[in-house]
This record gives sequence, C-alpha cells and structure tokens, in this order.
Amino acid sequence: MASARGGWQDWLSRRIHGSGADRRQLRRWPVALLSTLCAAVLWVVVNLNEEHVTRVAVPVEAVNRPSDRALKQPLPKLVRLLVRGRGWSLARMKFSPPVWRIDLSGRRESYTIATNRAPGAYVDLPRDVTAQVVSPETIPIIFDDLVTRRLPVSLRLTIKTAQGFQIIGPTTVEPESVTVTGAATTLSALSSWPTDAVTLADQRKDLDEEIALDNPNPGL
Repeated sequence: MASARGGWQDWLSRRIHGSGADRRQLRRWPVALLSTLCAAVLWVVVNLNEEHVTRVAVPVEAVNRPSDRALKQPLPKLVRLLVRGRGWSLARMKFSPPVWRIDLSGRRESYTIATNRAPGAYVDLPRDVTAQVVSPETIPIIFDDLVTRRLPVSLRLTIKTAQGFQIIGPTTVEPESVTVTGAATTLSALSSWPTDAVTLADQRKDLDEEIALDNPNPGL
C-alpha cells in the first residue's frame, strides 16, 4: 500500500514540477505568443498600407432647400460607392462613412444629378481615395410647391368583442385631424391621414387606446 501511495505521489510531483525540458518549454510560450502577435500586427499594418478596392454605402442628405419648395419624391436613403484607396483610409470610411450632401441653395427647377460625373462635388472623400462607380447612377431632384393642409384622421381599428358583449355607440378619435406639410401634388391626392392598422380581440370593457399615425407617403 505504501508503495502504491509513493508511486502516485511521485507522479503528482513530476506533473507539478515538470522535467527540465518541460520547464524550458513553458518559459518559451510567452516568446512564441509575442512573436505570433507581432507577425499579425505587421501583416495588418502592411495590408492597410496597400491599395484596395471596396464598396461603401453613404447616407444621402439634402441641405438648403428653398423654404417654399418641397421634393416631390423622396431621395434615396443611401448612395453606394465603389472606391479605391489605401487600407487605412478605407477602414476609416467603413467605421465613419461620409455623407452624400446635395446642396439645393438657389435651386427652384427640377434637375437630375449624374452621380458618376463628379462624385467629389457631393461627398468628401479622403485625398487618397477615389470613387470609381456610384449607384444609383442618377438622382432626380423634382421640386413642387410646399403647402400645408389639415387632414382628417382615418382610424383603422378593428374591435372584436368577447362572446356576449357588443359595441355600443360610435368610436371617437382625438385629435380628429392633423396638420401635414409637403409637396402640393402629393397632398392633393390625400383625403385623410390613416392610423396604423390595429386589431383588438376579446374586448369586454370600454377602450381608451393610443394608436400611432401611419405614413402613407415616405416623402412627407
């Protein structure tokens, strides 16, 4: 029994203290890890200093619109660029994309932007980055008169009562109307402003419900 106990104690001692070769190997692993990290960092630095081609999506923003003019149709939310440049600059663009800015100051008549013709006039790119392809290829800027109208709220509500219950009296809406400002052509086609479509089931008592307004036209 003593022999068996001495055997496992010797084995445990060797596992804890290790041989000389094991200790040397343990001392080497920080050096190996540091070498691997240095190689990885060097690869990243070299790669980011080289020239690459990538795609970047930038948000669209219209500024300085004349106060009495509206856009008849909404602008695209994003413009997609195929850009060429150094890796560092492209990485910065990925994390902090520039804005495709359309300056409408002094503009009153409709026109079309050819995005591939002079992208630098609309987006501020780093000096070592060039835009090769832009999508969409054109952005139509269609002006209309800016008007304000008061439209009644159109309630889209379906109420299903529980068995044995029924609706008594009319359903009322507050406010009954909303003020909407936008392109004259768009507003002239609207006779009311709808709410979100809501269904309430198994109702047994009076209701006082808040329902959000829908947007029937993203341009408004």
